[in-house]
Amino acid sequence: MLKESTFDHFDVIVIGAGVGGLTSAALLAKAGKKVLLVEKEARTGGFIRPLEYGPYHFDVGARLLMGCNPEGPFGPGSVHALLEVLGAADLCEFIPIQPFVTIRLPGSTYPMASGREAFVEGLSGAFPTGLENLPQLLDLCSRLYRSAKAVMLAKKPWGLLKMPSILPDLLRYRNATMEDVLSRVIPDLRPRVALEALWPYLGLAPQRASFLMWALLMTTYIEEVPIPAKVGCIPWQMQLPVPLSARAGSCCSAVKPQRSWSKTGQ
Repeated sequence: MLKESTFDHFDVIVIGAGVGGLTSAALLAKAGKKVLLVEKEARTGGFIRPLEYGPYHFDVGARLLMGCNPEGPFGPGSVHALLEVLGAADLCEFIPIQPFVTIRLPGSTYPMASGREAFVEGLSGAFPTGLENLPQLLDLCSRLYRSAKAVMLAKKPWGLLKMPSILPDLLRYRNATMEDVLSRVIPDLRPRVALEALWPYLGLAPQRASFLMWALLMTTYIEEVPIPAKVGCIPWQMQLPVPLSARAGSCCSAVKPQRSWSKTGQ
């Protein structure tokens, strides 16, 4: 329910209540700051907010969320870890889906499943030959993912010098394209095309797309179990404000429906 703010002073003002704004405001509130979260639309969510047209609802946000897993080969997923920190993990329901995508090629259909064993089994069932090097390829992708994660979490760049094992693979493949690596590791065209099928998410064809980015993308799909949130990404939109309002007025959001301003305790 909309209500006037009881505060006239804030430590931080966050403009925009999309995923970034909601997350930033929630973390600041968690740190004890009084936060004003300002949103021009009548609802929070930004680009992940579903569109409504008559009786129809359209999801315009991410089709799948990765990092919602509470455990995995790389530890808890980033989304799960964030919601745990904010005390909102129990408020979101995530529903795993298998397969997460189906690849259709002339004369064959391949359902792509998450989980290393299910992924290899499914691909090998569709293409009995030509995938002898697939385990080594997935091992390389996992190493690159672990190394990239270590780089992102490093607090100081020179701290990476203490972890020399993570740098060689990143440096070796920093300029490699998907086609460079996959054509060498998977020379058989048909299974290689299936592996390359998700290239549109990278925005470039395999001849130009980064192998490093493809490796990170495929590792999250395979190892972190892609999950569509219940009704798309709505848990972000609906539940991230909860830890804000639960902190005794540590955050108020100002919402501007139509042309008039009003304020809510979320």
